[in-house]
Amino acid sequence: MAGISGRCLCGSLTWHTNGDILWSALCHCEDCRRAASSDYVSWFGVMRSSLAWSGPREFHRSSPKVMRSFCGSCGAPASFETEVFLDETHLYAASLDDPNLYWTCHAFVPLRMLIYAAFASKANGLFQPRAECLRRGL
Repeated sequence: MAGISGRCLCGSLTWHTNGDILWSALCHCEDCRRAASSDYVSWFGVMRSSLAWSGPREFHRSSPKVMRSFCGSCGAPASFETEVFLDETHLYAASLDDPNLYWTCHAFVPLRMLIYAAFASKANGLFQPRAECLRRGL
């Protein structure tokens, strides 16, 4: 079956889309960090109408306009849906069966990370997300 697919940690919850990845980002906002117990979340968006789910998908309303889903078996986070983007579902890049499909730029980056990025890019050239984003036209 062609398209893009993914799954949770235990494999009980799967998703598939024949649509394209609309956008991608690394989000550093507090809500995403806390929901994923991580320092940031790697997201990408797809059209909600193109997405099919299979397995034990559970939901949590994390704020008045946001619904997050997760696997009912292993608890792995699965998606973010909001009234602000009614036609989209945002998926965790870590759930992709083929991680090579994902590339991104940072969003809601704390000032301390920007300072580090500026220092690191001058010091050794290893960390240059801004240059990569500009190269990709973002």
